[in-house]
Amino acid sequence: ELPPQVFRAVNVTCAFCGSVNTHEPGTRVRQVEHFCAHHLSQRAALREWRALRDLERQRRGLRGERIDNLRALEQAWRRYWEVYFRARAALVPAYAPDLQRDVDGRMRAFYDEMARNATWLAHQR
Repeated sequence: ELPPQVFRAVNVTCAFCGSVNTHEPGTRVRQVEHFCAHHLSQRAALREWRALRDLERQRRGLRGERIDNLRALEQAWRRYWEVYFRARAALVPAYAPDLQRDVDGRMRAFYDEMARNATWLAHQR
């Protein structure tokens, strides 16, 4: 039997004879992972995306930076990426072991920006 949601090549052992066979999904199946998993994951995190967008608008409307807004943005970005990657891992279980690494990798852009932000640097924890 094949594991559920196989979007990549997997080695499967025959329960009867013990031989190992490689199951190679077709191009269309691979495209389902590539195109659908991203969009369905985005949809799952839509509420978090809207909250993030509202905070970004609020930030643009401020005179100068405020640390409370920046910390709220940090949490909103993290929540968005956590929901997004959990949804993606539910669709493609092969992504589950890398969930935290993926979130941390996406947060790197935020922290790189904050490394150049005077308000953030002045309020380092």
